[in-house]
Amino acid sequence: MRLHVKVPEPLIVASNGVLEKTTSDEEGWKTYHWFIANPINNYYIALNIAPYILLDSTFVSVAGDTMPFQFYVRPERLEKGKKLFLEMMDHVAFYEELLGPYPFRNEKYGVAETPFLGMEQQTIIAYGNEYKQSIYGYDLLHHHELGHEWWGNLVTAFDWRDFWIHEGHCAYMHGLYNEYLDGEIAYHAYFNAFRPRIRNLSPVAPREAQTATERYFLPPDYIESDGDVYNKGSVVLHTLRFLIGKENMLKSLRRFAYPDESWEKRQDGSQCRFVTTDDYLRTVESIYKKPVDWFFEVYLRNAPLPELHVHRTDNQLSLKWITVKDLPFPMPLEISINGETQRYEFVNEELELTLPGNAEVKIDPINWVLKKVVGEVNEG
Repeated sequence: MRLHVKVPEPLIVASNGVLEKTTSDEEGWKTYHWFIANPINNYYIALNIAPYILLDSTFVSVAGDTMPFQFYVRPERLEKGKKLFLEMMDHVAFYEELLGPYPFRNEKYGVAETPFLGMEQQTIIAYGNEYKQSIYGYDLLHHHELGHEWWGNLVTAFDWRDFWIHEGHCAYMHGLYNEYLDGEIAYHAYFNAFRPRIRNLSPVAPREAQTATERYFLPPDYIESDGDVYNKGSVVLHTLRFLIGKENMLKSLRRFAYPDESWEKRQDGSQCRFVTTDDYLRTVESIYKKPVDWFFEVYLRNAPLPELHVHRTDNQLSLKWITVKDLPFPMPLEISINGETQRYEFVNEELELTLPGNAEVKIDPINWVLKKVVGEVNEG
């Protein structure tokens, strides 16, 4: 796509792709000529027009390529912009290390300050977070919108029913960044904070086609409504990591972004593709070497959480998974008995353990598994 935008000086147009040239027209007017070389979703086309100051640098990608790194800042925010500019580079380096190279390095990585909160407009992220640091110590809004360059712009949901691939994966990346900055405790704290927001009102990834309105446009109080494409989607990925292990989890994310290493070298537009939830299922299974369709069926295709029914006597612990439609759910759990934690496998969704007398028992002590617990572990 080419965009030709004529504005009065001193306004500047920050848009997608590469600025090929500017031309001066009648006195006091200038036209900006932008060219987008890669495939782009039409709702990502951006016309950011303001008396910007451009912060401009060069970024060396993990792939070895160099690319323009640009931040269009409002003049009155210049000093704050300079600080965030450096943080942005750290964010991009983190994403590249985990997911592979920035997908549009033949154009630029760009951010433009906007009067609205944010949007993942390809190569020109809209940023309106007022330079606020999250409780985790970084600008969460920029980190999130950047993530969409992989989850949304490189890898695009085939239908709105799979929109959790964009939002759930981006939200999961924040947990990984917390872990990168402050360790596994910070990683778990992030997802524990998300759990109370999960509503379970509808499947995260229904099989029926959906419109954007049905899947995304939520009421203003969305935290109290069905925002599960963000919240539940990210915690489901957290639970998946427990099932398949961290190494397999990270590999599944990278191979979902780029199916193999050769794709990481592409810069001609063919790196972009449409995907579905089943595509991610197949990616996970190809790496884990075990079926996980049961996991996706319970957590993503149906709304109710799996229930863990607990019965405890003095020396016996009985656990049973109950799922909607009696779906199979062989989900393992960690159990701590007198401070010693082990991972236990279930047989036919059930587990029986003999306990020492008066044992102190904790089920899933660090909250890996998304579930509803019925019964008390310390009863009896």
